[in-house]
Amino acid sequence: MRSWKFEVFTKWGELLFSTQNTQMGWDGTQYGLKCANGSYVWQITYDAADGSGKIVSREERGIVNLLR
Repeated sequence: MRSWKFEVFTKWGELLFSTQNTQMGWDGTQYGLKCANGSYVWQITYDAADGSGKIVSREERGIVNLLR
């Protein structure tokens, strides 16, 4: 992979977390404070080689439910 970005958003689109470190994950906080229970949207954007070796951009999204 040439580039990689992981982001977590509120259901209203507010960015809570962003990293380009593939070893780092979201800990359920924003600015050191625990986020409320609920659903949050995650997105991973990355560049990768396709079957022919050409570099293409990809984007994956999903929902994570935070429960404490």
